Amino acid sequence: MKNHLNLRLAALALCGALVAPVLFASAPSAASTTPTNNPAPSTAVRGKSELGATVYSQDGLTVGTVSDYVLQFGTLPQLRYVIVRTAAGVGHRATQRAVPADAITDTNRRLNLSLNGTDFAALPVLPSNHRAFLASGENQTQLAKLARTPLDHATLAGDFVIYSELSDLFTVVAKDGGELGTFTDLWIDFNANEAPYLEYDPIKGELDFTGETQYDVPTVALTRVQTGEIHFSLAEAELENLKWIDDAGAYVAAAGDKLEAIQNKSER
Repeated sequence: MKNHLNLRLAALALCGALVAPVLFASAPSAASTTPTNNPAPSTAVRGKSELGATVYSQDGLTVGTVSDYVLQFGTLPQLRYVIVRTAAGVGHRATQRAVPADAITDTNRRLNLSLNGTDFAALPVLPSNHRAFLASGENQTQLAKLARTPLDHATLAGDFVIYSELSDLFTVVAKDGGELGTFTDLWIDFNANEAPYLEYDPIKGELDFTGETQYDVPTVALTRVQTGEIHFSLAEAELENLKWIDDAGAYVAAAGDKLEAIQNKSER
């Protein structure tokens, strides 16, 4: 057993030297954990990592911070709106506005609007019931017109999703009914207006010394989101071939587990 432990520690040390720590806001490392046929887009970032990020107007003003996202789920989830919160000031309360996704871009980790400060201020302030406001076709048309963006990119069907409503209580389910785990995050690409990858905390995962094992799978296989569940069109075994571990500690621990299993088998 002592030899097994030494081998495991050696494997962990070796893997730790080879696997760089994964920054929370960086895309997964294609060199270490991402299959070569499924690279993560370099411009995609975790949705949670951008909550609170500063948003700048075309004329260089700080107009607010990201507070939420509005997505349309289908074959590939589309980013339709970014909710921007403007902080309270003297004599003014904090407000939130829905910015059509076409009007916002990510340039070297800086979120820029195609609108100047005056244009941004002209966007309607969202009421407390975001969903009801955004479900209105009249409001969608108004937002597209004020932001000078295509209406078809701002149009929402009835099954749109507000990001903050996707809590850790949502279960990720495979086509054959297998529960994979609980929703953790979405990778969002502000420039392509897409959410190309979903991240979940697995029910059945590798041992992780950090307690932060997370898997990522491409959302092109996602079919629908309903109350409490996120469904994929692939069976559990098929999704198993697409996922990768996005946590460096979990990757190292998994390597140690596999090495120990091989050693145990060879000594029987």
